[in-house]
Amino acid sequence: LVLLLSACGTGKGPAPATEAPTGNSEPVTEPTTEERAEPIVLVRADGTPNCTVTKPKNASDATLAAVEKFLTDFRKKTEVTLPVADEYSEIGTAYEIAVNATAGRQPVAEQLKETAYTDYKIGLWDWHVMVTARSDAALVAGLKRIVYLLEETEDGYCIRKDAGTQASALLGDRKTSVPLYDTASGTELPMYSVKDGYEICVQNTTEAEFTAYAAKLAAGGFTRYSENEISAGASVQGKNKTAVYRGEDIDVFLNWNFSQKTARVVFSVPSALPELTKPTVTAADTAKLSLAQIGIAGLGMSYVIQLRDYSFIVLDGGTNADDNVAKLYNYMAGKTPAGKKPTIACWIFTHADPDHIGAATVFLKNHVEDAEVLAVACNFPDCTVQSTVQNDASIGEAIFKLENTIRMFWDATYYTVHTGQKLCFKGVEIEILFTEEDIYPKKVNSYNDTSVMAKFTFDNGKTFMMLGDSTEQASLQLAETFREYLKCDILQMAHHGLIGGNKTLYQYIDPAYCLWSTSQERFEGHYDTNKDGKVTSADVQHCLGQGGCDYNKWIRDTTVRERTHYHAGETVVIDLETA
Repeated sequence: LVLLLSACGTGKGPAPATEAPTGNSEPVTEPTTEERAEPIVLVRADGTPNCTVTKPKNASDATLAAVEKFLTDFRKKTEVTLPVADEYSEIGTAYEIAVNATAGRQPVAEQLKETAYTDYKIGLWDWHVMVTARSDAALVAGLKRIVYLLEETEDGYCIRKDAGTQASALLGDRKTSVPLYDTASGTELPMYSVKDGYEICVQNTTEAEFTAYAAKLAAGGFTRYSENEISAGASVQGKNKTAVYRGEDIDVFLNWNFSQKTARVVFSVPSALPELTKPTVTAADTAKLSLAQIGIAGLGMSYVIQLRDYSFIVLDGGTNADDNVAKLYNYMAGKTPAGKKPTIACWIFTHADPDHIGAATVFLKNHVEDAEVLAVACNFPDCTVQSTVQNDASIGEAIFKLENTIRMFWDATYYTVHTGQKLCFKGVEIEILFTEEDIYPKKVNSYNDTSVMAKFTFDNGKTFMMLGDSTEQASLQLAETFREYLKCDILQMAHHGLIGGNKTLYQYIDPAYCLWSTSQERFEGHYDTNKDGKVTSADVQHCLGQGGCDYNKWIRDTTVRERTHYHAGETVVIDLETA
C-alpha cells in the first residue's frame, strides 16, 4: 500500500483541480518509472499552488507547528504558500500532502500503522502524497524531506525523481526501528518527549501484552541488558516489571505499572548503563556508613552518604551560595583520609530547581583540581518542549550550565536513570522508583513533578527513602505503585517538609528518622513569610501540618510513633552502623 513517489517529467497532475478526495480510490501496485510518467507537481509553472496540505481535524499543537514549519520552508524555496485544510474538507487542487490525515484515506491509515515509533514514512497513493509519523520530531523530519526533494522544472516545482518511501530515525542518525506495541484492550497515548528520546504510554494494557512486547523487541534484534521485578505491595500480591533492551543504536526502557495497568516505553539515544553487579567490599574498605544532612541557609537540599571505601554519594547540594558550597566540600574533605582528594562515587540530582543543583555548578567549577567525580545520575526533562508553570528558559539554561560544568570531569560517567534501574556502590544499592517519565499522561505542573525518587538499601540492612521535591500527585502515585515495599528507616521529607507529601505514602514508609531539609524557623513553625514581624496562619506553617498538610502532622504525632526529626539549621550525621 505504500507506493514509491513518481519521477518528475512533463505533463499535468492526475486529478482535475475541482476533484475532492473521496477515499474510495483503490490502491494500485507499485509502478515503474515507465508506467507512471506523470509528475507530482506541487507548484505549477505559473507559480500557483497545485497541492493542498491536509491535516487531522483535531490536530495536536505539535502537528500544527510541524505543518507551519513546513509551509514556511516550502515558501522560502518556492515563494508559494500552499493552502491548508483538515481531512474532511474538499480539496480544490490536483494533489494533496496528507499529513497523518487518515479520514477517508485507508492507505494513509495503513501506512501510519506500519510507521515505527522512531520513523517517518512518505508514500504515494493516487493523487495523495502521504506523510506519516508518530512523533512531532519525526513529522518535522518527514516534511523537511519533502522540501528537500523539491526540484524546479519547466512544469514548476515537483518531487525529485529519486524520491520514494523514506524512513529516517528521529533520534539523530539512528536507523534502528522500534517495533509497535500490540494491544487488544489498551489505549496508546500520543508520544511524549523526554530527554534524548521519546516515551509511549499504553493504558489498560495487560501484563501478557507487556511481556509480548519485550519478546517482540528481542525478535527485532534488541538484546536484554537487565530486568527487575519490584513488589506492588503485599496487600495486592502483584509485581511491577521493568527491563532495559539495547539495539544497535537505540536503548529501550520498559516499565509495567501493576496498579495502573499501564505500560511505559522510553526509547533514547544510547547512554551509559549502570553496572549489573555490586562492587565487592574488601578489607581495605573500612569506612563506616553514614548519612549527613548538610546544614544550609534557608531552603535547599544537600545530603552526603559516605561509603565503605571512603568515597561519597552526594544528593543535590543546595543553592549556589558560597557558604553552602564550602560546607559541602569541607564536610567531605574532613572525612577523607589524609593526603587524598574527596572522591564522589556518584552525584545524584533529584531535579533541576536552583535550590538543588545550584551548589553543584559552583562546586564542580571550584574544585576540579582537588576533588574527583566518578559518576553523575539524574533524569532531567526535555526543556525544549516541556511547559510548566515555572520559568522553562531559566531551568533549561541551568541544566545546560550544569552539564557543561560536569564535562570538566571528563572521565565521569553520566547516567540518565529510569525506574527499575539499580546503582550499586560499596555499601549501598540504590533502586530508582520514580522519574518524570512516570508522571505521564498527567501534566507536569512544575519541575518538582520531575523529581527522581529512590530507595537506598545499605549492606547492613538499613534503608533510606529519597523523595526530592515530590509533589502530592507524584507522592500518591509512588504510594499506589509500591505500597508496603516503601518501608524505610530514614525518610527525606518531600519538598523540604513543606508541601508535596502524602499521608498514605508516609504511612507506608513509616520511618524512624525524618530529615527536613529546611531551616529551624520553618521546622518549628516560626517562619515569617511576609517579613511583617508576625507569624500568622497566612504564613508558612506546612511543617506543622497546617494548610492541608496533614501528613506532616501525622508524622510528627508522638502518639503514632516516636521518631527522630532533624532540620537543616545545622549539619547532622546519622551513623548507619548504630542508628
